[in-house]
Amino acid sequence: MSNTEQVIGFISANAHISRVFALGIGDGASHELVEGVASAGGGTAAFATYKESIDAKVLHQLKNAIQPSLTSTTIS
Repeated sequence: MSNTEQVIGFISANAHISRVFALGIGDGASHELVEGVASAGGGTAAFATYKESIDAKVLHQLKNAIQPSLTSTTIS
């Protein structure tokens, strides 16, 4: 992927309406892209190689995703 900065910028610009949880698969997964989109999207990043099962990593990402995005909020 050659437009990593554009993708991260797009996610950052839309972070107010959604969160992004990224999973990089394989030895060639771009850490800059996966970590960048997760950070810009208020989510988390995880990586899995082809030699390992991704089940635990996917479940961890899903657990993170179902957590509330807002805490300690007040309305006045």
